[in-house]
Amino acid sequence: MSQPAQHPTSQYPQFEVIEFNQVRHFRGAEALRMRVIHGEGDEDHPWMSPADLRKNMQQFGPLEALLAGQELYRRGGNASSRGDLE
Repeated sequence: MSQPAQHPTSQYPQFEVIEFNQVRHFRGAEALRMRVIHGEGDEDHPWMSPADLRKNMQQFGPLEALLAGQELYRRGGNASSRGDLE
């Protein structure tokens, strides 16, 4: 009898950009909303500031979504003309 395939879980969370809210950015609030998927499958959707992104990069490394979040802050929420931040 075969066993179902085991899917390895990462000890680090996965990050995904959900949105950059320019109104929040203009008000000085955290403007980047991220999906954070934990190894157990739980997920959060926090608003993150540039400082939050830096702290997560210090802890988990320069992950693509965290770098994309920094770039969105640099551009004031405007994605690059190449569309590579979507």
